[in-house]
Amino acid sequence: MKVFLLFLFFIGVSHADEIPSNAKSLLEKRDNAVRVIDRRLVEELEKLKVIYTKRGDLNAANAIVELIGKYKTDEGDENVDKDMKTTLIGTKWVWFRHETITFADNDKAFFNSNDQQLFTWKITDEKERIISGTTPSGRAYKMKFSKNFKKVRIFDGAVERDTNIMKE
Repeated sequence: MKVFLLFLFFIGVSHADEIPSNAKSLLEKRDNAVRVIDRRLVEELEKLKVIYTKRGDLNAANAIVELIGKYKTDEGDENVDKDMKTTLIGTKWVWFRHETITFADNDKAFFNSNDQQLFTWKITDEKERIISGTTPSGRAYKMKFSKNFKKVRIFDGAVERDTNIMKE
């Protein structure tokens, strides 16, 4: 059975390389078109975020920030080679809805600007821009940062969500 599965795997790998160049070209065109649409969507969402923030509707504004995080691309950002720890210290992120996390230089992070409730954090994969730690309630979490350190994917137990930086 193992040999059969291995055989099927190799067949799948060998066929994946056989995509004709004109089909690959079509896929690249599609990806580029999607990026253009996503950029326009993010621009319009940014405008809506400002409107809802000015109205004082922070729930709507934060929901829009989450949407922006899902569709914003990292193209053209050049902050990839910065030291990760130095880059993160002092930054403030939306953790969930109105909750925030601010990274400090002692491998701790303040939860909602409350120095009594601290997250722990450490860099677990600098190349992939991943940190791991525990929440104030003791849950393990991971955060995978974008190349420019402007957005992040949070893995909090079985829940995954995207968020953006609030303050640098």
